[in-house]
Amino acid sequence: MPPLGIKRFRKKEKFEKAYKKLDPEIKLAVDDAIKDLLKDPPPAGRRIKKMGGHHNPDIWEIRVNHNFRMTFEIQDDIATLRNVGSHNLLYRNP
Repeated sequence: MPPLGIKRFRKKEKFEKAYKKLDPEIKLAVDDAIKDLLKDPPPAGRRIKKMGGHHNPDIWEIRVNHNFRMTFEIQDDIATLRNVGSHNLLYRNP
């Protein structure tokens, strides 16, 4: 995984709403995944990749745990966190 160059974050309202509904244990895993986005390069175990098959080719996903993913977009050094949830949910609504 090449360095992403992320220095800051923004959160979409959809991300905030989804995050608030998560169990505390999952919230901690999401927080760890966000911290890993700042690493240069991010850990390979996060399986960061662009989402395929979506009308917006600039949406990325990061693995939070076995079942949960988080989606984001990168512009310059800012990652906009779009959504967080189960793997299947995010493929329908990234």
